[in-house]
Amino acid sequence: MIQTQGTINSHLGLIPGWADRKVGYSEQVGTQLKWWSNSFGRQNRDCKTQMGPNLLADKSAIQMLSQHELHRLFAHFNLVTCNVLLVEILGDLKKWKDDEVLSTSEVRRLAKKLSGTRNCAPHTDLVLGDLLGHNAPMTGQVPLAGGRRVSNKDGIGYFFDVSPENKAILRWREGNFSEAEKELASHWRDLTGAIDLEAFQREHKGKVRKFKNLDNLHRYICHVSHPTDTQSRRRLLVLVLGTLQVPVEACGAIFSRWEQMNGPDIEKFAPYAYYCFKVTQVFKHAVITRLVTPRRTNQVDMNYLYYLPFCQIFCSGDNFHRDLVPVFLRDNQSFVHADDLKKDLRQLNDWYGSLTDDERRDRAYDYGGYPPIDEASVTYREWRKHMRPWSLGSGNKAVKMTKEENDALLKEIKEKMQTAGIDW
Repeated sequence: MIQTQGTINSHLGLIPGWADRKVGYSEQVGTQLKWWSNSFGRQNRDCKTQMGPNLLADKSAIQMLSQHELHRLFAHFNLVTCNVLLVEILGDLKKWKDDEVLSTSEVRRLAKKLSGTRNCAPHTDLVLGDLLGHNAPMTGQVPLAGGRRVSNKDGIGYFFDVSPENKAILRWREGNFSEAEKELASHWRDLTGAIDLEAFQREHKGKVRKFKNLDNLHRYICHVSHPTDTQSRRRLLVLVLGTLQVPVEACGAIFSRWEQMNGPDIEKFAPYAYYCFKVTQVFKHAVITRLVTPRRTNQVDMNYLYYLPFCQIFCSGDNFHRDLVPVFLRDNQSFVHADDLKKDLRQLNDWYGSLTDDERRDRAYDYGGYPPIDEASVTYREWRKHMRPWSLGSGNKAVKMTKEENDALLKEIKEKMQTAGIDW
C-alpha cells in the first residue's frame, strides 16, 4: 500500500471562526469527543410522518440546481452538507483575483442555496473519536458536532443550536466575510493549485499492481488490509495513523487502547477510521494505475467519499464521483447523477404547479413529503428504496392546523424548551 499522506485532508476542518465548536483531542487522554449522532432522517418508528432520505451533495450538484429546484429538493429530501463543500464554496472568494465583486457574488449565490442544511461533523474529528473508542455511525445517520444534553419531565434529549457553519453561511449570503475566511480562501486556492497528481503518478509508476477495474482494486485493498498476525496489524495501524494525519499527541492513547483489546483487526478496532484509510488507498492506487484521471480536482473530490457513510443518497455531476462512489456504497445507498435529479425536480415542480393551492394543501395533509407515484421519477424511486411505504396518517397535519391549534403548540414547545433551559 502507498505510504504517503494526503495533501489537503487536514485543512478541511480548519475553518476560522468555526472553532467555537471545534472537536479534537483533549490533553486529558481518552476524553469523550463532543459530537452527537443525530438520527436525522431515520424516523422514529412511532412517528408516521417521514422527513425524507438524507441526501449528500457535492459542489457540482449545488451549482447545477436552481433555487426553484432546490425548493422542491428540500420538500422531499434532507440536504446534508460537509466541510469539503463549504471550503470549496469559500475558495470561490478568490476565484477571480482581479474581480472581487464577481467572486463575492458567486459565494453569495451558492450560500443562498444552503439554507436549512445539516452540516456533518468534520471527518478528521470523527476519525479521531473512532480511534479513541467513540465510534461514528455508518448507517446513514448524520453525526452533528456539539449538542447540549437537556432534560425535562418528559425525558432526556440533546439540543443542537445553529451551528457555527450555518452561522457562517448566513453571513456569506449577505457578503460578510471575516479576514480569516478571506485568508483561508486564498490559501485554499494556492493549496489546490499546487496539487500535482501527474507527478504523483510518475513517481509511483510500476510500484503497484494493476487492476482491470475499480471493483477489483477495492477488493485487493480490503484483502491486504486485514492481516491476521499482531505485528502486521501493528504496522498497518501505524500506516493508518500516518495516512489520516492523526495528531501525534493522540497516538499513545490509541495504541494503548488497541493493545488493551489484544491487537484486533483494524476494521473492528475503528471501523470509520479504517473506511477513510481504505478510501485514500483506493484513490491513490487508482491514480497510479490510471483507473481515474490525475486531474487535480479529483484530490478534492475524493474527500467527499469520507462522508458517504452518513447519507442514503449521494448526488454529484462529476464523472469522477460517478465512477468511484459506487465502489464504496452500501447496498442500501444510492448514487444519483445531478443531471438526472435536476430533470426530475423540474418535472415535479411542473406537476405541483399544475395543482391549485387547495389541492397542494390537501396533498401535503394526506401525503407529507411522499412524492407522486411515478416509476420514471428519480425522487419516487429513491423514496421507495429508502423510506417506509406510505400509510394512512403519514401526511403533514400541520398544514391544516387552526390558528388556535398552532398557538397552543407553540406555547407547549416554548414551555418544554424553557423547562430544559433552552433560550426561546
